[in-house]
Amino acid sequence: MSVKRVSLAEANDQLAELIELAKRGDEIVIESEGKGQVKLVALSQLPKKRVFGQHKDSVWMSPTFNDPLPPEVLLGGKV
Repeated sequence: MSVKRVSLAEANDQLAELIELAKRGDEIVIESEGKGQVKLVALSQLPKKRVFGQHKDSVWMSPTFNDPLPPEVLLGGKV
């Protein structure tokens, strides 16, 4: 993987080419006034769309989950 540094004007003129380089694994640093301002990198994979209820019935909680803890747990075993 290589890093290519370009000015904002160059990036504007060569955006399609820079995107192709990023898709191949290169990092593109866009500079303004001689300083790096933005890094252009390809997305590894777009996040999957969330599906409401996709894990329904796959998680179980004890009926006593919300019950108060016993004193020995709250006091670190010192009762």
